[in-house]
Amino acid sequence: MKKITILLSFLAITLGNSQTNLEDFEGAAPTVTNTGFTSTNVVANPDSSTGSGNESANVLELITNGAGNAWQEAEMVIQNNTIDMTTADKTLTVDIYSTNPVEYMIKLVAGEVGGADTAQWSKTAAAHPGGGWATITFDFTVPADTTQPGYNPPNDKFGGIVFYPLYNIANNGWNPAADTTTYVDNITALPGGTVETCSDGIQNQDETGIDCGGVCGPCYDPPTTAAPTPPARADQDHVSMFSSAYTDQATSGFNVYDALHVVANYEGTGDTCLASTPNVAGNAFAYEYFGNGMDLENQDRMHVDLFLSSEAPAGAVWQAKILQSPVGTAGDNILTVSLNSMTPGVWNSFDIPFSNGSNGSLFVNNVEMVQIFAAGAVNGYTLYMDNLYFHNDTPLGLDDFDIADFKVFPNPSNDNWNISGNTEITKVSVFDILGKEVMTLTPNRNEAIIEASNLGTGIYFAKIEGVKGNKTLKLIRR
Repeated sequence: MKKITILLSFLAITLGNSQTNLEDFEGAAPTVTNTGFTSTNVVANPDSSTGSGNESANVLELITNGAGNAWQEAEMVIQNNTIDMTTADKTLTVDIYSTNPVEYMIKLVAGEVGGADTAQWSKTAAAHPGGGWATITFDFTVPADTTQPGYNPPNDKFGGIVFYPLYNIANNGWNPAADTTTYVDNITALPGGTVETCSDGIQNQDETGIDCGGVCGPCYDPPTTAAPTPPARADQDHVSMFSSAYTDQATSGFNVYDALHVVANYEGTGDTCLASTPNVAGNAFAYEYFGNGMDLENQDRMHVDLFLSSEAPAGAVWQAKILQSPVGTAGDNILTVSLNSMTPGVWNSFDIPFSNGSNGSLFVNNVEMVQIFAAGAVNGYTLYMDNLYFHNDTPLGLDDFDIADFKVFPNPSNDNWNISGNTEITKVSVFDILGKEVMTLTPNRNEAIIEASNLGTGIYFAKIEGVKGNKTLKLIRR
């Protein structure tokens, strides 16, 4: 009897460590997000015939885009479980359907310990022979894409898996972007069990607040005031990435490298901003991808409003990298803001001319991508971003050129500006280059004098409101 008990115990341990089909796409569809793909959908099996190698009904269809980037990816959340890579078994198997030979890279993400830190993710690759269904084993003791963050062999329980159908094993890189269709099914690995969902309304595990902190990501204490309202601009005078004041450029959206959150109606302000706590590895916490190119030929600077939760470590910076299309044709232009120059607890506005970047001569009439980075010493603070847009030095649109006509002289001026109009001037609002109002006049006549003695040298803008209409004039103080 004692020997039987020991045998049963051994069998229980063995079975408890056996690989399990963690996703067969027959029940509720998992969450799948993609960067650059044409589509990622659960569809009917393209070949479920007897002997095909996979007779299940439903599979995940991955269609890459020949007009996109070679590294386009599709990330799937493992439902109600994790992939356990903490044991000696560092493999998983996937049924893949392809009519042509294809090399797949797979990345394990969202670790129970490593979380959103890209250096704590793991990647490997394997080849598919083509000709239909084949069960492919991915061995994570063998690394892939070694120039990027990640480690092998992994030692974590992962909540997500990312597919790269355009990988080239021999080059440790990418095949050219192409229109391809492959299918995946029966993702099988050691199950790690469910991880705290961080939405149970309880402060548990290593959380520092209710459903936040520790493995659940940072706890946010958002700004109590809305970011400054950008001035009204004509359509040709700006291209917006993220701002409630303008119509944002149509893009494939913010894609997350580290925890990035959209904070809506924070503290009842009615505005929306982006928030992130950059990770200790110093990786980009988000980027905005413009798949069809973006025309910035008429713009010459980038604007951003930033809010620091606390003083940033020495050397911390915010950067925006503008990448020409196609990538590499003229280099990158990196615009930088030192976070150490900011006052924590209030919104700080920055206008960064392209000429101040690392490649100020970059011709930006066809931008493929804009990446937003945290760099330098990045750990220990939360950064909020709003009003990310490009513009030229014409900040305010006009309401009625045909009816109202105003003139300013002398301009440039060392002293005062004189304004005259064909209608009564009811109000003059003067703004600096950041859009901050620095002076207001209510002359209620056809002339007005703007005293410049208290203003520093530079460019200003006067929004002139009259009985017959409004107009904006550019002012130069020498």
